[in-house]
Amino acid sequence: MEYIRLCDKGMERRQAEMKRGMLIMVMVGLLALLAGCVPEKSPLVGVWHKDNAGELPVESLEIKFNDVGKYDAVKNFVFGKHDYYGYGPSGTYAIADNHLVFTVTGASGYASDDSYSDLYQSGMREAYPDRTQRYYEIDGDTLYLYESEEKRETPGVFLTGTFHRGEIKKCSLYEAYYRYD
Repeated sequence: MEYIRLCDKGMERRQAEMKRGMLIMVMVGLLALLAGCVPEKSPLVGVWHKDNAGELPVESLEIKFNDVGKYDAVKNFVFGKHDYYGYGPSGTYAIADNHLVFTVTGASGYASDDSYSDLYQSGMREAYPDRTQRYYEIDGDTLYLYESEEKRETPGVFLTGTFHRGEIKKCSLYEAYYRYD
C-alpha cells in the first residue's frame, strides 16, 4: 500500500509539473501573438517640410502627422528677422490604398506683430476643402504629395509637392529669421 501511495504522489507531482509546463507554453504563445498584433507605426508619423530654398521672403509648408491619425499643416511666410506670419488647417488623416485623405476640422494662425493680423486672419478663412485626397510616395526622408495619379508636380496647389523629414526650424535659414536670435 505504501508503494502505491508513493507512486500516486509521484504521478501527481509529474502531472502538476506538466500542467505548469503547459501553462507556461500557453502564456508564451499568447505573448507571441500579442506582440504580432501591435500595429506598425506609419512611416508618415513625424514632421515634414518644404520651402523655397533660401530666398526672402521664405515660404514654407510644414505638416505634422501624429500616430493617432491627426495632422497640423502650417504655411509660413518669413520676410526678415522676427518678421513673419503663418496659418493652416488641422484635422485628421487616413491612408487608403496609395493616397492620403485629409479632413479639415480646424485652423490656426500666428504673426510676429499686429501688422500681419489681417493677412493671417484671411489665410485662416481660406476655403480649405472639408476633405482633400492626395496621392503619396515616401522615399527615405522625402515625402511626395501629388494631386493626381500621374505623379506630376502641381505648383500652387495646397498639400502638394516634395517634403523633407524634419522641422523647418532646423534649417539654417529659418534659424536666421524665424523666431530665433
